[in-house]
Order: sequence, then structure tokens, then C-alpha cells
Amino acid sequence: MYCDGHIHILPAMDNGPVSVHDSVAMLRMLRESNVHRLVITPHYYADRESCNSFLLRRKYRYQELLRAARSASVPMLPCLLSAEVEFSRGISKEPLLEKLMVPKTRYLPMNFSLGKIDRWIVAELAYMMHKRKIYPIICNMERHMIYDHPKDYETIASFPYAVYQIGINAMKDIHISHAVFRLIRNGKTVICGSNAHDPFRRPPVTAHLQEQIIELHGYSVYKTLTLRTNAFFNEAFS
Repeated sequence: MYCDGHIHILPAMDNGPVSVHDSVAMLRMLRESNVHRLVITPHYYADRESCNSFLLRRKYRYQELLRAARSASVPMLPCLLSAEVEFSRGISKEPLLEKLMVPKTRYLPMNFSLGKIDRWIVAELAYMMHKRKIYPIICNMERHMIYDHPKDYETIASFPYAVYQIGINAMKDIHISHAVFRLIRNGKTVICGSNAHDPFRRPPVTAHLQEQIIELHGYSVYKTLTLRTNAFFNEAFS
């Protein structure tokens, strides 16, 4: 049983599935792979759209998915509606930011650009965490492990109160998996998600992928990652 902590499944919402038929196909794949919960994280860019407009679109697309799943006789999975928020100047002052957080938590999935961690980023984060009590889930942490300068990576890896989301597909890379284990040994909260965007090029977690990870690392490692993800979101789903 697996909770997908990062997925783009809403139709025509972002660069995820282009149609509701693709969304339902993803839903079928998820059920076949024993995924039992979803944290839905459509992209949000504050410089492209107002938060209020995004929230209305998200609600509409989710209702569209519910109707299509019902029509196709595919039972809908329990979902949490959140967002993957692009970290940008001024984002910490967005009045509706709390509505993008994972429900029943103080955590907000955020995407950080690869590259230098400037002082303004630290200032924005400090305001979010200390003034608004909003804490980041760093999305796609494996990208920072690969592309960031070691100094910048170490800064991101030491953010206080941060949670680190790893694309489960990245665990096939032995170097990334070692970096993930270091985060865990350092007491960091690590969760996983598929970062799926469609049924074809970037599909949800499959049984084959699960088998590959278990073969590489052993069942105990795969179980640890999934249990940590389930535990992190468990209260939000209750």
C-alpha cells in the first residue's frame, strides 16, 4: 500500500494530462499498482496567475476528474488537494498561500530553481516559517542532488523544518539513493512521490518500478520509504 505524495493528475490543469481520459487512465494505473492515496500537486506560478484563479481552476478540474472516474466506473482514490508552488520573489507574502498547503498540515510543496541559493531566498523562507508558520516540502530533491553546486545542495539539505520529497523513480540511481539515505540518517523527513504527469511519458508508479527498487535495495528500504510517506500524510487523510 503506497501513498503517492506528488502527482499531477488533474486534466488540463498544468503540464500534466491534457485530457480527462488521460487522467482516468492514470487513475487505473495507480489502482493496479496498489497506490491507495494521492497528494495532488498541480503547478502554481505566482507570476502567471492569481492564487484565487488557480484555486477555482483546481476545484473545477478536480470535479471534472470525479465525474469522469464515476462515468468510467473507476473508483476514485482518497485525495488531498495541494499544489507545487514555484518559489519566487514575494511568494511568502501571498495572502492565500495557506490554501495551497497540504490540508490539515502546515506544509507547502515548493519547487526551488536549480542554482545559487541567494540571500532573498533565505529571507523569503525565514518569513514563511517564522511569521506564517508555513514549512516547505522541497519537491524533486533528487534534482538538487544531481545539478546543484555542493554548497547550494548542503544549504537546501539543512533547511530547518523542511521535508524532502524524492521522485520514487530516482531511487533506481544508486548515487541518489545514497544521498537519500544520508538525509534520513541526518534526521530529515523524506517522503516519496511519482511526480507523474501523464500515462505515457511520465506515468505513475508501476508494479515493475516497485520490483526494480526492491531488487536494487531490498524490500526493507522500499517499505521504509513508503511507510515514512504514509506516516507523514496519515493525519491529513484522517
